[in-house]
Amino acid sequence: MADTKLKLKSREDQIFEVEVGIALQSQLIKSVVEDSGTEEEIPLPNVRGPILEKVIEYLRHYKDSQPLDIERPLKADAFEESVPAWDSEFIKLRPDVVLELLSASNYLDIKPLIDLCAAKIASMLDGKSPEEIRNYFGLENDLTPEEQEKFQQEVKCLEIEDPVV
Repeated sequence: MADTKLKLKSREDQIFEVEVGIALQSQLIKSVVEDSGTEEEIPLPNVRGPILEKVIEYLRHYKDSQPLDIERPLKADAFEESVPAWDSEFIKLRPDVVLELLSASNYLDIKPLIDLCAAKIASMLDGKSPEEIRNYFGLENDLTPEEQEKFQQEVKCLEIEDPVV
């Protein structure tokens, strides 16, 4: 089975041939192979081709080794120091691409890639206000002024006046 390749089909019907051992790092693909074998294409309707290509790049990199666990909580402003150098370079992507990669890794059930994407997103959001986060990701504020005021009051109640260090 070492030389056997799987055909993974993206949302746009792009076919990617991947060695079985590499593809089986995805728990979803592993389940499909256990149920149906390796002969047929595996449709991945929730993953666009360019994102599937990035996922495969990650899986190929870690084909012979296990990704290191990411230290939690992340040290402020130290994402690059908290992950291996290759991971740090790999995940230097636009915010929307990181989100899509997170979604794909969740769908494909690849825990180390989920953790890497989540850590990158956390580092991108660290210290930003809700407005800055919306702008960063191009999201609309769908709260009414009344809902916004209520939310700000609730958050104010949670703030600690005199934190003990």
